[in-house]
Order: sequence, then structure tokens, then C-alpha cells
Amino acid sequence: MTKAPPSVLHCHDTESSDPRRSGFATAMIAACSENRLPQGGAGARAMQDMRDEVSRIVVDAQRREKLHAAILRYEDELRTFEQTVLEFQEILHALNSDPGASADQFSDLISRYEVERKAARARLLKIHFDLLGLTTEDEWRSIAKREAKLLRAAADPAGMRTTRS
Repeated sequence: MTKAPPSVLHCHDTESSDPRRSGFATAMIAACSENRLPQGGAGARAMQDMRDEVSRIVVDAQRREKLHAAILRYEDELRTFEQTVLEFQEILHALNSDPGASADQFSDLISRYEVERKAARARLLKIHFDLLGLTTEDEWRSIAKREAKLLRAAADPAGMRTTRS
């Protein structure tokens, strides 16, 4: 069985001097390491928790509206990438079962997937930093916990790993 290529996110520099940023890259790598994203259950709850937390703690209506819009973009991006992964896996399985498939076909498929993966990573990081830029340090500390929970759910859609709350 051919294993899918690395996940959506690879980060060479996961350390940051800003405590509001330091754990994000590591969490994103873990979230996408299995090439699956939350469709429901814990993932949907975590996304809703993030929205609810923004509604609860961000008193400025304009910033709150912008944060909700960014969270919607975040969710859309996760769904879009999930579809990319599913399509990649479907084509990969078809190639893998075709005895006439060439190495060039596999290489081309993986190259196209890598382009999509890198583009998704860039879009997700931009949304993350948009969220960060719209919050105060105290607001971010609270919202970041919900984002981390979402990313843990993405990394473990079946709930098999032990995670912190």
C-alpha cells in the first residue's frame, strides 16, 4: 500500500520569541500529519468553541465581526484542503492498482499535491496571523487554546490519541 506524501504543513522554524506564536506551527504540523481534517464531532465542536469564545471575549463589534469572518475562512480552507487530500488519495489508489502506471505519473501526482499542500499551508498561516493581529494578548491567549484544540482534533479525527483539554 502506498502511503500519502507528507501533510499540508511542514515548518522548518517552529520556534518564536513571541509566546502567542510559538506553538502554532507545531500544532499545525501535527494537525495535518495524517492528511485528514475534522469533518464533524470533535473538530466541529472545536470550531464552534472558537467562534463562541470570540463572541464571548471580544467586546469590540468590528473586530469580533472580522474574527468571525477569519474563522469562516479558516474552516473553508480546512474543508478545501481535505477535499484536495481525498482527491489525491483517490488518484493515488487508482495509480497504485494500475500495473501500467509509470513512475512519471506518480511523480506528477505527488508534485501537484505538494504545490497544493504548500499553498494551503500559506493560506492557513495567513489566516492564523490575521486572527492573531485582530486580538489583544489576553483575547489571543484564550482563542489560541480553542485553535489548538481544533488542530488536535484535526490530528486525531478518530479520537485515538490522548490530548490535553
